[in-house]
Amino acid sequence: MSDDSAAHSPKETAATPGDAKADFGSQRERQALMAHLRHELRTPVNAVLGYSEMLIEDAASCTERRLSEDLARIHSAGASLLRLINELLDTSQLE
Repeated sequence: MSDDSAAHSPKETAATPGDAKADFGSQRERQALMAHLRHELRTPVNAVLGYSEMLIEDAASCTERRLSEDLARIHSAGASLLRLINELLDTSQLE
């Protein structure tokens, strides 16, 4: 009985680095992954930023100064996180 799994092993079907079609497919897959990551990471951070901005505006009329300071910290941390995400994703896109 012959072993057909050996005929279709990953080593034999894997693309070589010089294979232009495989490189293009790999590049497309990488771009799709990066687009997905951008969306999945940026969307919730942008929601936190937007909501914190709304709360900061509402808290401006509040006499509780500590609340405004805490909200400003949340917003600042969210903005820093978004910058980090952007830098990481932009850097990995270049590689």
